[in-house]
Amino acid sequence: MLDYANFYGRIEDIDKLNWDIIKSDKWGRRYGPERREMKQAECLVFKHLPFAAIIGIAVMNEMMLEKVTDILTGSNKPDVKIKPNFYF
Repeated sequence: MLDYANFYGRIEDIDKLNWDIIKSDKWGRRYGPERREMKQAECLVFKHLPFAAIIGIAVMNEMMLEKVTDILTGSNKPDVKIKPNFYF
């Protein structure tokens, strides 16, 4: 476990997350040793997450874009975009 990891279980704590880092496109450790871990923080969902709550899916390349797009069907599917800078 990371010494600097924080765990929250209440929606009221959402403002404790570092949204500037989470929304940033910068991933590498050269931007700060804990940046990568903050961006990778998991959001654990209890029992149910409506599919409509997913607003987008990021993939690494064209091959994965095609695979994910083939899996998703229907008119309410989220946007799928190639975002190689989201991966490290």
